[in-house]
Amino acid sequence: MNARAVFIFCCMAVVFSGCYIPFLQPLYDEHNLVYSPTLLGVWHDDEDGQWTFSERSGTKLYKLTYVQDGGKEAEFEAALCEIEGRQFLNTIVVDLKGEGDLTKFHLLPVYHIFWVEWNDGLKLHPLSPDWLGEMLEKEHALPFVIGRDDIKLVSASTDQIQAFISEHVGDDKMYGDPIELKRTD
Repeated sequence: MNARAVFIFCCMAVVFSGCYIPFLQPLYDEHNLVYSPTLLGVWHDDEDGQWTFSERSGTKLYKLTYVQDGGKEAEFEAALCEIEGRQFLNTIVVDLKGEGDLTKFHLLPVYHIFWVEWNDGLKLHPLSPDWLGEMLEKEHALPFVIGRDDIKLVSASTDQIQAFISEHVGDDKMYGDPIELKRTD
């Protein structure tokens, strides 16, 4: 594994402070990538996190800057894609501000998947780590590896991930508790 890869994996664990199961490959490709200007702007969650989505010029991708507790900052690349009529946000850490090169050398670039529910604000439903873990272990639904501390890392291709999500998109058990965001700009 390269150093950047390890860095990204650790950043996601710190920033989202959850037990999400990461993916080595993205959910999106050029065929299902969508762009929504509604996502642009500053959003806040219930945990003092600030999510700022801005345009990445010349692409359908977004730059996501996440600030927690007014100081810890990370920059992500984010993409909206659509599968079976539902939108999903796919994120990957690009930089963790203020961390030294040695820290960054040990991290892994991985993707996380959130079902996007537009309402009065924005709800980001991560894939349920319990449900996904069970699907990986018992059903062998996608290829994965197990790392230190029994952390699972999905090693499936984008096509395999898309087929899996498409097959289970309507299963409410697939989604964990949402991160609720409110627009503040």
